[in-house]
Amino acid sequence: MRKMLYFDAELCSGCLSCQTNCAQRNQGSSGLVNAGLRLQLSPFDGNYRLTYCRQCKKAPCAEACPVEAIQWRADGYWELDHESCIGCQECLAACPFGALFHDPGEDKVLKCHTCQGDPVCAAVCPTGALSWLEPNELAARRARQGVER
Repeated sequence: MRKMLYFDAELCSGCLSCQTNCAQRNQGSSGLVNAGLRLQLSPFDGNYRLTYCRQCKKAPCAEACPVEAIQWRADGYWELDHESCIGCQECLAACPFGALFHDPGEDKVLKCHTCQGDPVCAAVCPTGALSWLEPNELAARRARQGVER
């Protein structure tokens, strides 16, 4: 079974290390708009929210793409091929999590691909708010949180 990203808002300090390092590793720029994920402070509860690709088994974004630019990789993750992408942004509208982003400067779509199974966002998170976990570890954390909260 493939690993998954897990975000714990209560541990997040808002440092933006996840977002800037994602942009640097994948786009060669530390600009926040160049990242495949977004960190925001919720005005309603004061907690941080991280928007990132959940790597759906049956991905609506891939189904919506008219040129099949979003492909399932052999290692178990969805990746967007920028050479094939025509910039129609149908994938943005199709994602139920809002986890694809348009970079207006480059006029391209950005999407997390989990750094091919080695996500820099989780590796650089100084508080442990973002983790790269096996499914059984993820289930255990969620169960503990349900009891603790």
